[in-house]
Amino acid sequence: MRPREDHEQTQLLVADEPVLRPGGDEHRLLATVLTGTVAGLPDGAERARNAGRAWGRFLVRRPSPLEQPGEDEAVAEVARLLDEEGFAAEPQGRQIHMHRCPFHDLAETHPDIVCGVHLGLMAGALEELGSDLEVEGLDVLVRPDLCIARLHRT
Repeated sequence: MRPREDHEQTQLLVADEPVLRPGGDEHRLLATVLTGTVAGLPDGAERARNAGRAWGRFLVRRPSPLEQPGEDEAVAEVARLLDEEGFAAEPQGRQIHMHRCPFHDLAETHPDIVCGVHLGLMAGALEELGSDLEVEGLDVLVRPDLCIARLHRT
């Protein structure tokens, strides 16, 4: 480690190399603390869905103003977004099958928060796409390797 010059009185140490535990999940503690904090709020589940919705709008690829994606394209785009985030997602008609949850352990203990974020993520992406589909429901851990998002036309 080397000292970093700072304009204030505080001296910070900067690592020359990234400091990661081999084979460790460096985000697990942060995710657990934040999930527990949000779960403790009276409106935590709603806040989780709203945060997911905002991020879904932000992360999805926006269509050009001249194109309106059809139902199949909208489902495929949301599945693509989820796949990029580690869900091993695949579109199945008006469903999206997610074969992996990056937060499986937390989803078992706080599904209202963790799955609420994911539900909001899909809802926000569909809204941003201008789709008339919305998330009707999320079947959580149908099997240990499968969650199913059910979509319907508004």
